[in-house]
Amino acid sequence: MMKKNKETKKMKIGIYSPYLDTLGGGERYILSIARYLKSQKDYAVYIYGDVRLREKIESMLSIDLSGVYFLPQSQIIKTGPLSKIIRPRMYDIFFYMTDGSLFFPIAKRNFLIMQSPIHLTKKSLLNKVKLHNWEILCYSEFMAGVIFDRLGLEATVLSPPVETEKLQYSGEKKQNIILSVGRFFINPHNKKQEFLIDVFRRSYKKYFSGWKLILAGGFLPSKKTNIEMNRLKETIGSFPIEFYTNVNFHELVRLYRKSKIYWHATGYGEDLQLYPERAEHFGITTLEAMSAQCVPVVFNGGGQVDIINDGIDGYFWKSEKELLYKTTILMKDERLRKKMSLESVKRAADFGPKKFYEKIDQILSE
Repeated sequence: MMKKNKETKKMKIGIYSPYLDTLGGGERYILSIARYLKSQKDYAVYIYGDVRLREKIESMLSIDLSGVYFLPQSQIIKTGPLSKIIRPRMYDIFFYMTDGSLFFPIAKRNFLIMQSPIHLTKKSLLNKVKLHNWEILCYSEFMAGVIFDRLGLEATVLSPPVETEKLQYSGEKKQNIILSVGRFFINPHNKKQEFLIDVFRRSYKKYFSGWKLILAGGFLPSKKTNIEMNRLKETIGSFPIEFYTNVNFHELVRLYRKSKIYWHATGYGEDLQLYPERAEHFGITTLEAMSAQCVPVVFNGGGQVDIINDGIDGYFWKSEKELLYKTTILMKDERLRKKMSLESVKRAADFGPKKFYEKIDQILSE
């Protein structure tokens, strides 16, 4: 009986993401919030999603959700004249990672996570009413700027956590590998894998002989994506380019640890003023690489600007010529690469779980 009374005193946290089963960066983010809050004795955490996802989450994302309650989505969402409507009204705090849709807030405190420009709610009188009593969270200063420009609303930056300790380089022999990690899809958030393949192939004899390019990331199988993946693989010819698709977290860590250089090209060749959704809205894979002493050479745009100190813990580039120049600097100067790799680790620590948890505590105490 005493135990039941204690339970009822806990603050109830509700969490919902319509993308939960994709287990991408956004899902790692919201599930990291769940993991932290369930570890605190004052909170009981409820996630709307299939309980069978728990095992997959632990394998793919290395997030332990034991002690978190899973509830069927049918208990929370129904379709009505006002689009999505939340039915239960039982939470002290509710986190919703929007897909662009919106419902009236249901808890004492309500946090709306807008992870990228394509997930902004549409400007309308009804949405303006719905937004009342929602507090907006986003990943980066870049996204906070987009939200203010598009919706005229202030957002709090809560950057995603990086599992710095799990990714930490542990002495494996670094190989001549350039790694790029990102989901395989075309639009609107193209990771530019085809561009990177093209750069590597065309410049292989002159710059990259003795090196390998590895492209890793998830993709959701469908007729369209299968065709695109097959077409992408056909472009590599006989060059030392490898694909790793839908790998688990431990395999991804292994790739980061053995790679020397990290490439990221999202946003290249795009008008980011007109189409900010085509930029990288944060850059968690960049920080994961940095944690494992893999030096980033990334396109200078979007949320990446929040992360890297150019020339100290990584390099920015704007053109293909600059990408090649800064990559070859690291390839030729091993002493410099090692020095920058250690600086990368220091910078990544600023985005570790401890900093993330401290920021959550700060937000909830305000």
